[in-house]
Amino acid sequence: MVDLAISFAGLELKSPVWVASQTPISATNTGTQAKLLEKYVRKGAGMVKTHFICQKSGTPPFTKRVKRVYAAKSKPPFGYEGLFIISPTLLNIGYLQEGLDLVRKLKRRTEVPVCANIVSTEASEESWSFLAQKFKEANADLIETNFSCPNFMLSELALRDQNLPDGVGWTVSHFPDLAANIVRRIKKDVNLPLCVKISCEIGFPQFLILANKLKEAGADVLTLTNAPISISPPDICNHGKPSYPFMKFTSFSATHGPWNRFLTYKYVAAVSHWVKGIELTAVGGLVDPEHVLEVMMLGAKTAELSSGIIWRTHNLLKETIKFLKRFLKENKYSSVEEIVGLGLPYIRHLEQVEFIPSVARINYDLCQACGRCCENICTASKRQGNYIIVDEDECCGCGLCVPLCPHGARFLELRNHKRS
Repeated sequence: MVDLAISFAGLELKSPVWVASQTPISATNTGTQAKLLEKYVRKGAGMVKTHFICQKSGTPPFTKRVKRVYAAKSKPPFGYEGLFIISPTLLNIGYLQEGLDLVRKLKRRTEVPVCANIVSTEASEESWSFLAQKFKEANADLIETNFSCPNFMLSELALRDQNLPDGVGWTVSHFPDLAANIVRRIKKDVNLPLCVKISCEIGFPQFLILANKLKEAGADVLTLTNAPISISPPDICNHGKPSYPFMKFTSFSATHGPWNRFLTYKYVAAVSHWVKGIELTAVGGLVDPEHVLEVMMLGAKTAELSSGIIWRTHNLLKETIKFLKRFLKENKYSSVEEIVGLGLPYIRHLEQVEFIPSVARINYDLCQACGRCCENICTASKRQGNYIIVDEDECCGCGLCVPLCPHGARFLELRNHKRS
């Protein structure tokens, strides 16, 4: 019997797969939001998480969320790259009563643990602790401090003074001592597991300093990571105005989609490799069931889907659960816990990476001599009449030609391999 149950932050989850904190685009009441999260549970999510909730009281000043979503894409051969999302945070953030009501509904209507994602609109330790205490009273099982939201911007004043973050979100990650003090205060005041979601904007390897500080401050889990910040391209045929429709102006905001996946790999692997003694959950660009296994083998105990849910519907959760069960059974793993960290022993210093000697080959039944493999930086693939050939003396077996070939005609072979 394959067991997908996993112990995470002191909680017992039925599976290691759940969904990242998402702001529902059209939901205007907690009943609608709760129904969406309930769907995730029915599809196999091991835990549910609220959208980001601040300490503001009263009724949020909107009837519908205010944001725009645009496709980021290039001409062939690249195609879709991801999504660019403009989302003014203060028009989309959850207010306190809304968040508390959502947690209470979820606790009544689902059987899985509930995580509350909190984000203070102030930099004070007291404001973050206040939020955490309120959600403990609402019976949340886990608190996640959002030190990573990419839609908060620094003001010109904060950029100039470099003293304290103006607002919250990803700015907190740039002040490690402040972040650590917030964690200490919450752990002192609130007896719940604490997860800290940090920003990928802090950069490598500086974020390892932050990760160590958060671990020492008492954080139980790190969420790695969140969407990076970019800006939409200008319309080159319209005097540099925003290239996306129904926009008068643009801004620095979040990018989402599969192009974020390698940031997630980097953060999870680096923290697993260099920062010991803290659990990790991975999020960002995970759009295939295989991606869940990959981040777990790099050290994450759980994986959170977001981009994949948007692209492939709620059914991606169900597909991922089925895939994990089949994979574990076929590969004779008795539990999903055995997967965590399997790839870490193979991480080495760059100078210690070993390559098996190989050489590039061509399948002439498929090759159309288009030249893509030889008319670039490669000097080993060459045009000879109507054919492409490989100069084995020059070929280092780097493999560049394999992904470049649009016809699947290039492959690598062991050097000195004797063909039958």
